[in-house]
Amino acid sequence: MSRPHPKPAVILNADKPTQPPVLTDGFTTPMVLDQWFNHAENFHSLKDIEDDHRVKKVAGGLQPVRARNWYYARKADVDALDWDEFKEQVRATLLETGWDRKERLALNAVHQEGRTIAEFENDILRRNVLLRGTGSEMTPGQIRFHMEANMDCDTMQAAAVARTHTIQDYEDWIAAITATDEQCRIDRERLTDALALRAANKKITRAPMPAAVASASRITNDGPVLGKLSAQERTLLAKHNGCFKCRHYYADHRANNCTTPRDRINHAPLSDAAASIPSPTFHAQVAVPQSHSQTSNDETRCPEATSPNDAQTQ
Repeated sequence: MSRPHPKPAVILNADKPTQPPVLTDGFTTPMVLDQWFNHAENFHSLKDIEDDHRVKKVAGGLQPVRARNWYYARKADVDALDWDEFKEQVRATLLETGWDRKERLALNAVHQEGRTIAEFENDILRRNVLLRGTGSEMTPGQIRFHMEANMDCDTMQAAAVARTHTIQDYEDWIAAITATDEQCRIDRERLTDALALRAANKKITRAPMPAAVASASRITNDGPVLGKLSAQERTLLAKHNGCFKCRHYYADHRANNCTTPRDRINHAPLSDAAASIPSPTFHAQVAVPQSHSQTSNDETRCPEATSPNDAQTQ
């Protein structure tokens, strides 16, 4: 069974600079402890507290059990410490052994990672301030070297072209590298927009096919091939005496005996309007019954003339 995560210590009275800050009982991180020191120093400044009373005025605000035991076991000696000595002993009491080495390793691992130069620098300074007085903090020269070695590749290359490494003053160098990085960010945005526009121009938008053509054609090496007939298409072909294979209206055959060549298969949309103009090639040949034809010819044939002699004979 895993151990529960300890409750973190927090600072009380942080919004009341005229009152001594209070660090609650709990797990104390280097960041929280440094913030407590900062609030205490602000309190000293606002109250004009003399140097030999600085520890006494705020030490009672340390509420973690380890800090209380340490302070009240040697209160007189602790109150007599100067402020820097007090901070060093408080860190040794509340923070885990080797905390400064871990913080320095974390500081060494900071990279720009797409952030602005200001954000990159602030992250380094925020971590470095925790190491003040420990001998592990970075000097301004080390901070600059770290930033040069861990900035983004395009900014690093642009800085080399601009020769920003020849600038001696740190503040002037920060201003120059910030301008270089900003130009790189603008160039990246322009490239991204250009690629997006190019992709949009290449995109093929196909118009939707008519509702009557549910079976779309596909193109093969042998030419266009029709898809499966839809129910609506079957209804139209049946209504207009069509062939389900070549898909012509008023055909004189059915699908089982269709001999229509591939190049004459109907690929046009099927609709009632199209049925009103049947293809002459496939128009039904209506057979006229022979008996009916002979009768008609007999009825229309002129009667033969008879002579008077024939009449008399009859």
